[in-house]
Amino acid sequence: MPPSLAAVPERICIRSGFVVRPPNDRLGPALPRLIKSRGVQLRLELLMLFEAQCRQAPGSAVRNVRRVTPHADQEYASWRELMLAPTAPTLGTDRGAGDLRARQITEAMRAMEEQNLVAIPRDPGGRRRYNSLRLLSEASTPEERTPYGVPTSGVFIPREFFTNLWLFALTDTELATFLAISFLRYRFPDRHRTGGVFLRASDGKDIFRLTRT
Repeated sequence: MPPSLAAVPERICIRSGFVVRPPNDRLGPALPRLIKSRGVQLRLELLMLFEAQCRQAPGSAVRNVRRVTPHADQEYASWRELMLAPTAPTLGTDRGAGDLRARQITEAMRAMEEQNLVAIPRDPGGRRRYNSLRLLSEASTPEERTPYGVPTSGVFIPREFFTNLWLFALTDTELATFLAISFLRYRFPDRHRTGGVFLRASDGKDIFRLTRT
């Protein structure tokens, strides 16, 4: 079942390596590479991090317990039931909104796999077994693919960002800007308390590698 409010931590922690990487890092953070005009990969990544921290304590390893689509004997709601995304059924086909949302989710999972954020096992025929997906660290790289564990430090964002559905109300660019500002708040807490922090367009491009903020 979806987590109750009582099970939701007050803050959700995201490793800073997801948002910013050293200037000499060749690929940079995963965040800007998830920003797309279409697709739900950034939202799904953040939703998975939120869901993991609702079930596991900091420092704990995390196992995916949700299927892509609903199933009669499921213990937890499926990703399709948790993900809010617009769908436009194609006239003249038998694909409904639920089918299209499931396809959005599997496409997002493939995009996340390309960025080393999840590992999707294959069956002997090479088909992806999406329901057996393993979440990797949001700071993973092609050289270091680390299984996800709930972090104890990093960029903290309030739970209301998820429980009030801001995750689904903002565009990808707005989500990225919010995470960049959240990193600055984490990096410069005294400045945040006394006068606030802000993100200049040049810093968004040079530091966070965001082409639009």
